[in-house]
Amino acid sequence: MEITACPKCGSRRIFQGRLKEGVLTGYTTKYVCRDCGYQGFPFIFDSEEEYKKFFNQLKKEKTGEKKEYIPEEIDDSKKPLILKNITTKLGLSLVVAGILITAVTGSLFLFLTGLLILDGVILFVAGLIGPTEEEIKNKPKKLKKYPKYAGMILVISGIVFLLYYILLLLLFFNLDSLPSDQQTVYLSIKGYMINIIIMQISFCLISIIGGFFSIFKRRWEIAILGGILGTLVLIPFYVGTIVSLVALILLSFSRPLFKSRKNIS
Repeated sequence: MEITACPKCGSRRIFQGRLKEGVLTGYTTKYVCRDCGYQGFPFIFDSEEEYKKFFNQLKKEKTGEKKEYIPEEIDDSKKPLILKNITTKLGLSLVVAGILITAVTGSLFLFLTGLLILDGVILFVAGLIGPTEEEIKNKPKKLKKYPKYAGMILVISGIVFLLYYILLLLLFFNLDSLPSDQQTVYLSIKGYMINIIIMQISFCLISIIGGFFSIFKRRWEIAILGGILGTLVLIPFYVGTIVSLVALILLSFSRPLFKSRKNIS
């Protein structure tokens, strides 16, 4: 069991800093001690015994007398949720990816890459101004339902948009039912549109899968992928993009509430 401690006061209440603590997350990795205000890298111990020796030595140096270490009782149900600000890093990655894809492909995927960049900006800002792990712990039950709300949005919208694209796909496979003048138009773009529709169907499916993971608070990375791809579903009037952006914001604010792969196994 790894123990993270403050090098200055020995407190175990040291977490990665946030913007509100004067730390520009996403660019620097700096931890902040909640007890003494120390900013910098923490000490990491592999066992309670190593931490105990460090704690006793630190108190002896400060007070000039030996002060026995009293093990800290940690209630797992009250243990602060640690937010590592992965949302800011993910946001930066999406912005860079969107710019690079646009530079390589030109205007071919300009609309999709524009939405990808928008997703990145939203995640980056949410990571900077979002609640800390202690704030999430002390928030009312409404915040703890964010993953469920986000999941329901992704599942319901994903199913509706999936049916829309399945019907559209059937239309292109049954052009004989259309008037002859319309058949000529649709036949000229049939191959291109079928490829686009299949891509959109895959986005819908992943969005639905991510929604179920979000509802059960499992694997945040899969849930956030569902939210990101959900914004790329091209539905008239940007309905798909708007509802998925709402889910994406909810997911970015509630990452510590999800169970990791380690906790699941």
